[in-house]
Amino acid sequence: SLLPRPLAARGSAGTSADSESDMDVLRKLAAAGRFVALAVIMKQPVALPMSTITCKYLLGESVGLLDVLRLDPDFYRHRVQSVLQEGGLERLEAGLLGEPLTFM
Repeated sequence: SLLPRPLAARGSAGTSADSESDMDVLRKLAAAGRFVALAVIMKQPVALPMSTITCKYLLGESVGLLDVLRLDPDFYRHRVQSVLQEGGLERLEAGLLGEPLTFM
């Protein structure tokens, strides 16, 4: 996957080892970005496997339900499809969240 784990929040009780690890991740991502940018500038193909979702994100295209289904059928079946069923959101709010789901 080309998506790194979330970095520790600033001001959290993380150790200095966490921040060093985060900086190492950022350095590696920056190096990978420079490598890919150079390949694009030089018009050279790079054998870098990416999911359809990652490609769509980089191209600024919207990601659909079919993309999620292709990437992770179990996640789609257990998380997405259950919400899309009749009364699914209400079951989610009542059973798992305990409060109404609010989007901003």
